[in-house]
Amino acid sequence: MRMDGKKKHVAAVLALTLGVFGAHRFYLGKRFLGIVNFALFFLFFFITVMEGEFPFFIILAIIAMVEAVLLFVMPQSEFDAKYNDGQTVMEQPAAPAPGKKERNHPVSRPPRPGRPADNSSPKVASLPIAPATLTRPGSILRMRYSTITMIRRPTSC
Repeated sequence: MRMDGKKKHVAAVLALTLGVFGAHRFYLGKRFLGIVNFALFFLFFFITVMEGEFPFFIILAIIAMVEAVLLFVMPQSEFDAKYNDGQTVMEQPAAPAPGKKERNHPVSRPPRPGRPADNSSPKVASLPIAPATLTRPGSILRMRYSTITMIRRPTSC
């Protein structure tokens, strides 16, 4: 899991507050759409001020509000797949208060004299796996509780 990356709620708040300028699109990495949104805002604002026409930039505000709602209700996994290259973004844990010790992690102690070190705990390594390497012909991919298991189908004669 990554600690950096784009966060769903930040993008939604940007869409609510600065969405008429396209700030949320810049944040999400869609520069071209952000520039188009920014230019349309000033074009619509110019038409409204100079010509006295209908304030067309309100249309941009409505679109930004709809996008903010869609970002708020979008599942985190879908947001990560779309904007974070499929990697989950974790919030950083809060720092402990000054003078307090954090006790969430196990204490590693040196082995006692005359006894071997305890190496029975499994080591977990996270490796980036391309989706094409997850499946093989004749196998089923099953995901359960963030573990991936490969099940071989029985071959028929």
